[in-house]
Amino acid sequence: MRLMRGNPVTACAALALCGAAAPGQTTYTNTITGNVTEVYGVPGNWDPNGIPGFYLTNLTEGVGNSNDVAQVDFRNTANNTTQAPQLDLLGSNYVLASLILTEDTGAGRNSDGNIISTAGPSSLALQGIIYAEGGRTIDLQTNVAIIDWADGNAFRVDTSAGNTLDFGGELQGGDGIRINSNNTLFFRRYGVSYGAGVSNGMIFEGAAGGTKNFWIDASSGDVVHDIPNMVIDTSNDNNQNIDFGRSVGTNTVTVNISNVIFNANVGRFYLGGGSEPDGSESTTVNVRGPVVFGGGLGDSLTNKYIQIDSVYGGVVNFQSNIVQNHDTGTDARLILQGNGVVNILADMTDTNGGLRSLPVRIDGSKGLTVGVDAESRLGTGEIDIRSGSGPQAELRCLR
Repeated sequence: MRLMRGNPVTACAALALCGAAAPGQTTYTNTITGNVTEVYGVPGNWDPNGIPGFYLTNLTEGVGNSNDVAQVDFRNTANNTTQAPQLDLLGSNYVLASLILTEDTGAGRNSDGNIISTAGPSSLALQGIIYAEGGRTIDLQTNVAIIDWADGNAFRVDTSAGNTLDFGGELQGGDGIRINSNNTLFFRRYGVSYGAGVSNGMIFEGAAGGTKNFWIDASSGDVVHDIPNMVIDTSNDNNQNIDFGRSVGTNTVTVNISNVIFNANVGRFYLGGGSEPDGSESTTVNVRGPVVFGGGLGDSLTNKYIQIDSVYGGVVNFQSNIVQNHDTGTDARLILQGNGVVNILADMTDTNGGLRSLPVRIDGSKGLTVGVDAESRLGTGEIDIRSGSGPQAELRCLR
């Protein structure tokens, strides 16, 4: 048995092997300075001396502790330099509790840190990754797979004190994902599935910002990616883009979001589906459950935003009601803005169940097309269509 790249099942089996070694926890630190590549599996590269995590020494036996934490500090040799310190997994597979990454924050010190594997595919099976310090992009390159533990807990990505993480390889798991990030993230081979409960959905928390790019491999056929629960539990009003797209292949990607849950702070829902450079659609996002703004202090006086972050022909379909809590007579607006195509296939309503009577504003950035299949879809209030930096936004009837 091996811990294989992109295979959560064998990753779990490897975890079972290391059960006797699991109690206790050691944090190992590797500081990599300058244009240097260090190998993960060399004990002398870590403090204390040793190799963090559990790993197999042959087909049936392994050593180490799956509760270990690995901290990698990417550093520069001098101020005002750009360097590329790297950690090489060298084709090996490790099971550990978490990975902590930091980059140099000294004056003009641009540590372009990377995690690579120069001897074939490799993997890290762990519960989460923390980017704890730095302002650059840390890359986990294409043949480095990240595999979530099958422990019933969502995989955690926390860059709240760092910056951008770029997952070039597969991200696999079956218990959902929990993201705390005010930065842009790239998931270029996104393969996480979800549990039935809210805590095992796609969860966003903290001071959200940037763009979260979930790109899906469609090289083997059409892909349907079902998200039972998308939870926006951010400490701000959710000023982030959540984009889905196709990473490789020519087949279509369909993302179905069954249930959307906002906390009282949320006033923005920025969502996108991908397309090809020639404008042809590659990804359709279907929001099947109601989108409910409301409950927060002063909510009835606050504009609410739905931004479509698609490009060209990327499509987002709202198949259930969009609900805003408001008092008749205020000038609060529900604002549709962005790019691509959005189809409103259910009504915009007040929390009392009636149609919205307040204004709807449609802002086109580079050309937003809004489709409706019934006159009631945008409510009974004024519809204000505005131009952007490209063509004027378009409202069309789908019947």
